Parts: sequence; structure tokens; C-alpha cells
Amino acid sequence: MRKMVPIVVLSILLTVSIFIIAVAEDEATQPEEVSFQEPVTIVSLGQSPGAVIAKVLFQQAGIEFTYMEAREISAFTENLPNTFVPVLGASNKGLGAAGIKIEEEITWGKELFDVAKENTIPIMVMHVEGEARRGDISDQLINHFVPEADFVIIKESADKDNIFTNLCSENDIPLVSKEKGLDIAPELKELFNK
Repeated sequence: MRKMVPIVVLSILLTVSIFIIAVAEDEATQPEEVSFQEPVTIVSLGQSPGAVIAKVLFQQAGIEFTYMEAREISAFTENLPNTFVPVLGASNKGLGAAGIKIEEEITWGKELFDVAKENTIPIMVMHVEGEARRGDISDQLINHFVPEADFVIIKESADKDNIFTNLCSENDIPLVSKEKGLDIAPELKELFNK
């Protein structure tokens, strides 16, 4: 009987240790909580109407923002926001009308992301046009920029293939998915404590 006591104690200690390690690992994989503050700078990456939709959503939420149309980095660096919101969604028509190739748009986006990261500005990536704004060119933007985000908000139909779910899960990025684009405004109010 006395020989059994150390084995039982050892078993209990081993079980408790495994439990503690499992809890610690679970906490380590939880995404960090990000706080968002005004003012916001909204930028279109892909030249789609998504950024205009984002403007309306931020207006509905009562959040102060600037919509940056200029493609000069100084327009961003001279008026740094407290939150950077790149809106992803490629439009062949929009890119073509602006005379921009997708590679140039990615380079432009990288510049903006670099400045935001250097200045510890939280990056809230949005994709608000749903399934209609998916495709090879949009997917290049999604694959390139979602892993660099601090937070992602999408219209649910954009994630039928789980591209956003997978990228956010792999990179520990919080993801909010809403069935309707209009449902994003109340979420923004909550995120900005409005």
C-alpha cells in the first residue's frame, strides 16, 4: 500500500502539470486584444467601391475618418491616423481606369502597412463587398494583406471558401464576419466604444 501512494501522487502531479501546460498553450494562442481609436484613415486597395461602402459604415457608426484618395505616402505620413483601415477588393474596371497594375497596388499597400507598423498604428482590414468582390486579383490582395492585419472585418459571403477564416486562424488575427454589410456599422461602434 505504501508503494502505491508515491505512484498515485506522481500520477496526480503529472495530470495537473499537463492541465497547466494545456491552459498556458491555449492562452498563448489567443489573439491579442486590439484597441481602436479615432481618427481613422480609410484607403482602397484594389480600387473597388468597397472603400466608399466603408465610408458609409464609419459615418453610420459616428466614427471620425478621412478617406485617402491621394497615392502619395506623404499624404499618409503627414496626417497619421490612430487606426488604419485598408479596404480590400480588386476591380478590373477601377484599376484599369486608374492605369494601375495589381503589382503596383500591392507595392502601394506594402508602403502604407510599413508606415502603420513603424508607428504602431492598428490595422483593421475590411472586405465589405462579399462574394461579388472575390476572384484572382482580389485574392492576391487578401493573401498578401490579411496576414499583416491586427483585425479583420468582412461580409460573410466573401468567406465561402474559408480564405479569411484560414488566414486569420493561422496568424492569430481576430475576425468578425457579418451576413449583411449594414451589420458592420454596429460592430464598428462597439470596437471604437461609441
